Amino acid sequence: MAFGSCSHRLFCGLFYFHGGDATMRVRKINYYHYICIAITVALIAMAVFAHSEAFLRLWQALKDLWTSICYLVLSVFGIEYDGVTVTALPPPSATAPFPETPKEFASNWGDYWKLFASEDNLLNYLFYAIIIFAGILQVLSFVFPLVLFCYFAIKKYFSSQNNNYAKDTQPLKRVKRFSAKTYLLIKRWLVGLIAFLKEKQAYLAVWIITLLLMFNILSVVISFLAFYLYFSISFDVGSLYTHTYKTAIDLRPLFSFWPAYIIMIPLALAIFNRSRKRTAYKRLNRMESINTGFVASLPLVVLICNSMGAGKTTLMTDMALSLQAYFRYKAYELLLENDLKFPYFPYINLENEIKVGMARGYIRNLATVRRFIRSKHKKFTHNPCKEKCFGYDFKRYGTEYYDGLKLLHLFDVLESYACLYLIYSINTCYFISNYSVRDDSVKIDMGNFPMWDTDFFKRDPRFKNSIHRFAHILDYEMLRLSKRILDDPTVAGALDFGIIIETEAGKNWGNYDELKTVNATAEETNQKNDGHNMSLRMMRHPATVDGFCFRRYLMDEQRPVDLSKDMRALVTVIHVGPTSEERLTIRPFFVEELLHDSVDGRFRRFYEKHRLKRGDNTLLCHIFKTVASKLHGYYKRTYNVFGYKVSKLKVGSGADIENRAELISHDYYIMPKKIYSNRFNTACYQAFFEQGALNAKWGLQDFPTYASLTASPEELDAQHSYFIPKMKGITNGIGARKNMKPPKPNKSNTTEL
Repeated sequence: MAFGSCSHRLFCGLFYFHGGDATMRVRKINYYHYICIAITVALIAMAVFAHSEAFLRLWQALKDLWTSICYLVLSVFGIEYDGVTVTALPPPSATAPFPETPKEFASNWGDYWKLFASEDNLLNYLFYAIIIFAGILQVLSFVFPLVLFCYFAIKKYFSSQNNNYAKDTQPLKRVKRFSAKTYLLIKRWLVGLIAFLKEKQAYLAVWIITLLLMFNILSVVISFLAFYLYFSISFDVGSLYTHTYKTAIDLRPLFSFWPAYIIMIPLALAIFNRSRKRTAYKRLNRMESINTGFVASLPLVVLICNSMGAGKTTLMTDMALSLQAYFRYKAYELLLENDLKFPYFPYINLENEIKVGMARGYIRNLATVRRFIRSKHKKFTHNPCKEKCFGYDFKRYGTEYYDGLKLLHLFDVLESYACLYLIYSINTCYFISNYSVRDDSVKIDMGNFPMWDTDFFKRDPRFKNSIHRFAHILDYEMLRLSKRILDDPTVAGALDFGIIIETEAGKNWGNYDELKTVNATAEETNQKNDGHNMSLRMMRHPATVDGFCFRRYLMDEQRPVDLSKDMRALVTVIHVGPTSEERLTIRPFFVEELLHDSVDGRFRRFYEKHRLKRGDNTLLCHIFKTVASKLHGYYKRTYNVFGYKVSKLKVGSGADIENRAELISHDYYIMPKKIYSNRFNTACYQAFFEQGALNAKWGLQDFPTYASLTASPEELDAQHSYFIPKMKGITNGIGARKNMKPPKPNKSNTTEL
């Protein structure tokens, strides 16, 4: 009894996780150390006693490396050296995979093909095929009754029904108990071991080195280096066979330790999968480059149009993401161009002062950074010295640069550089929008020059969700140049560079019919006197640095005519056309797709019957659902990461919306990993209507229903439409009934079977 209690405590101690930690602790003793030490001792013992020849082969490889180095060094000085050992054959080995010399290999190769094409060999292959076929038939004859039994068992399983809501059946309970004591326990232990090894990497390093030594991988690497040094001087082509022969002997223990297919098949599949994923990512990035080129070629103000639910907001958000990445790339490119104008200027000193100014608040936008540089220029002009010029040796390297067009002073270049550095390095989202958009570009800053990771496709949202920014709120006061609603808005004049995104733009600015009664001379602020259209015309001026405008305005609306004529004249209209079916950049995928379609279709048919007839949790459903969910999850993740759709766009001028002949067609790629990775909510005004629904007393099931196929007069009046009273007036009817009480809520609108 005492022994059983002691062993139970020891067993629990080995698999107990203290406070959710990834380290095993019992009475504050970390047993992972003892386990790792035991594994280390076992591996070293295996290397010494079971693979002792690996040490001899390592010594020979080191000797080959030393003689090759001697040969290389002495050859440089023209001294002959005859002690090279890399070309020498190893001692005779019974495990040699092929002959020692190329001549013997060629002779054996010819004999092999003669034997392969012989009549006896062909008959032997046919006899072997018949044996395999007979074995398959034997297995099928054994499996067929089991399949038949399972079929009738499942049929009987569906013949019964119950309402045992969410209760586990006895078989499922037994499996869960067994899994909790075996699989889950081992899984937790392995997760804890992996976490421990991440903290204590010395154990992992010793294990890897021991395994590399045990299976001659170290010898192979050292031998290759020795041969490369020798071959780079001697160019001895004949030694290639010798090196291949020695490498094959070195790798023999690796493939003799376990069957070759256990290594080769998973390795080949891993290499194949990695290769096709790399190609798929290249295709996605190429599509994104095409999108970025299209977006960069558009004018400053763009209106995206189509009917409801056609993907206008999706396209606009996608274009804004591409624009932001392009702005950062363009700013970096212009920074480098300015850097090369004065290549010996210590730009990092300038950057550090800009960072200090941004942290303290006196550098906020392009205007303040220009003021900062002009102030520095004024001080330098008054007292020219290195301290007033960011430590630049201007006497040695000069302060003027001629680009073939004009003569530039140092501080002219520094002003452009400072503006570009502010645009590039500012750690915020470029978006100013009337709906929320998430940006997850990563700023990599080690205290020197920062870099931006703007890759949309390789980022894992599970680990990067903490690194995100949201769009800035679009306060329309920043777009009004004349009259404003507030007397002194904080945002007035503050916007110089950025990407403005406005959904449902016509609802705010109005069209010709809606603005008929609006007077431009009115005292209150309205769409005709607020100067918004003038701000669109002049938006490029404060945001232009080195001839490039770092500002865009993207809008969406159902029709171009939903905007006023004056506003339409300023925009480029993009009509969203049909979108293709979803495709994949990862190829081939037909095996996984065939497997998924086969399993998923069967599971759905099974699950429909199961949910209809049974309310409990059964073992069969648990197993089938686990397999189907894993396969479906892999399938969906593949399409979400490597999928894309092609959207047909028509681009034209907003000033001439009726001239369809002037529209230019363009393909735009919509990639889910980029745009649907928790970027935005297409129902951005949901909260506004949600409050009304919460206050309402009725739901869909409470709405009155018609009593028959023909609506009664009372039911027509209950519509409260404009049409019915109009029809009654035309037909000399009695007109709409006044103060009619609404029908009572419908409490019985469904028929139960």
